[in-house]
Amino acid sequence: LPPLPYGSNYLCVFDQTPPIPASVTRNGLTCPTPSIEQRPEIPFDKDHVNVEVAVRSSETDTDFIHRSFIFYDCTRHKS
Repeated sequence: LPPLPYGSNYLCVFDQTPPIPASVTRNGLTCPTPSIEQRPEIPFDKDHVNVEVAVRSSETDTDFIHRSFIFYDCTRHKS
């Protein structure tokens, strides 16, 4: 990833949740997931929900990588 100017950072955006600061690692970025309250609701008859996660530059406020991300609720399974 290109280095950002001083004071700028990478942000992770899960659908419409507020941006979360990403951690820069040796191998790229780590995105913490939003709090449970900010995650989309999983439909009653499903065990997961798909969202889009984007990486944003705080300098330009532009999303430059988009990927699908799946939140699972394992408690929906009985075995």
